[in-house]
Amino acid sequence: ENMEISQLKGDDYLQQYRNISAKLKKRFLRKPNVAEASEEFSSLERTLVDSEVWTGAGLCCIAVARCHKTLANAQAEADAITQAARYYDKAEHASRSILCPSFGDHLLTSSSCYRRAIALHTAPAAETAQYANTAGADAASNDTQDSEQTLLSGSNTTAAALSLELAISVEKCDRCSEALPSLQSAAELLQGCPVQQLYVLEHLQHCYILLGDLDGALKTSVTMMATAWLQQHNNSNN
Repeated sequence: ENMEISQLKGDDYLQQYRNISAKLKKRFLRKPNVAEASEEFSSLERTLVDSEVWTGAGLCCIAVARCHKTLANAQAEADAITQAARYYDKAEHASRSILCPSFGDHLLTSSSCYRRAIALHTAPAAETAQYANTAGADAASNDTQDSEQTLLSGSNTTAAALSLELAISVEKCDRCSEALPSLQSAAELLQGCPVQQLYVLEHLQHCYILLGDLDGALKTSVTMMATAWLQQHNNSNN
């Protein structure tokens, strides 16, 4: 039965969210239709985005990610949880833009979603094997599962981009100290991409300066010089 989304008033979307979630509960001799629930969560998400209800849209994306995890679709889960992170980030900055008191809850949720997405892109295939167990007895064939399990393994560039996104997000909220680990992680993931690595290192250096950590800024500058020199040396040899 298709869900008809009425005009959103107040927290009406929460009831619609609960109605969809109820379909995922296991019943005797009845298997929940996870794919259908995922589509309905996505439909509700689009409606909430049109109404700029960012936290509600983020909640729906997290639900979609859980559905894809059940279906052993790591790529779709990563995409959904990344979108959730961006929606909660928008909610945090929207509150700050109108000087609304904030305890940083939206930023905390956004950061958690970013880290989950990064973990999905960097997790080795052995850890990703959990998807084969969560898909259920009627999951796809073993060959398809093996392909899915290794799909995100080694996606360092995407993981680095998400780490940078997270760092910029918390930096905009005047939390440079919290941005440092994400920037350091992004720089490590971009070892084979010197140009992109230099861009991240520049952000890292800027954060150190804002925090008054001149020793850290100097060490980052030395790393930048070494990276640039190595890149120039490699280009001249080619």
